Amino acid sequence: MTGMLTTCFGSQLKEIDDAIKAGEWSSDGETFYSLPVQEAEYADYQIEMVLGHYAAEPGFTSTTYVRTTALRDFLPIEAEVIVFIDSDLDYHYDPDETIISYEDYPMQIDLLIWHTVELDPAIFYWSIQDAINAASASETIFVYNGVYNEGLLVDRAVTIIGLCDVTLDGAGIDVNYGIHITANDVTVKNFLIVNFTYGWGWGVQLTGADYCLLENLRIEKCNSGINLYRGSDYNTIQYCEVNGIGGHGISIYGSDLGCTHNTIRNNKMMGCAWYMPYGIIHLPVMPVFSGASYNIIEGNIINGTGVGYGIGLWGYTYGRADMPETGNLIKANTI
Repeated sequence: MTGMLTTCFGSQLKEIDDAIKAGEWSSDGETFYSLPVQEAEYADYQIEMVLGHYAAEPGFTSTTYVRTTALRDFLPIEAEVIVFIDSDLDYHYDPDETIISYEDYPMQIDLLIWHTVELDPAIFYWSIQDAINAASASETIFVYNGVYNEGLLVDRAVTIIGLCDVTLDGAGIDVNYGIHITANDVTVKNFLIVNFTYGWGWGVQLTGADYCLLENLRIEKCNSGINLYRGSDYNTIQYCEVNGIGGHGISIYGSDLGCTHNTIRNNKMMGCAWYMPYGIIHLPVMPVFSGASYNIIEGNIINGTGVGYGIGLWGYTYGRADMPETGNLIKANTI
């Protein structure tokens, strides 16, 4: 049997908006190709994506992978998969064309659907960085479940929220940070950050950023965890987890500008700081140093590996060229 596979999305949608006329598909889940979204003439569906030719016998089973930019308010998306004979070769199902297979009979074609990045309201991008670059201050970016192979520079006051299972993966790319925040008033929530091992390899670093919130982030397989650096003040890091990192778990490093009035609370740093530079230097899981002053560190759980220290206040560094720390409140932590 030879026909066309078509998927019809969004029976809940009242009209087709230009913002959702985008889709990609892959037969193996690895290499994706763009495809047009059309108005459907099948059953009660409004949107149709025609993917390509199939040659199959009865009993044939396969999986097709689809990435789409359907509106988040309509999840889960209702979908139907059919194989039909495209008699007029227009890559579109017409009501008079013969349907070979539907409802998994006589062949089964499973559909794996996921979404990408939405700049609220309803403007979609294939990468998180593209959405950040397009955003204005105070806008919200929703990141749908999936693996995103990119490092992020957040240089404007946006909120970035991961929905379901979102992974930021640094495998194969040479960037120093999973997320580098250089703007004030940034919020980032609900990410797994892995495989950032280039240079310092921080999962997240704030540089000169104030009034930011990091919440429910999990960092694994990176060189270092989270760093507040050089003039980052009045930030909150809470309910984050850093696992198995060879370097620091969460660091407050003021350098020549200091880092003050930050709150680090209710986080877990498990099995970190096992790496020993030069084979002799023991690292703290949580260093507070170089002008890191008037910070609150409370309710955190630090579980080591028998190497390194828990929380370390280092005082002067770099030949006493920078500032000491003072006035930090460290309480109710479990080490």
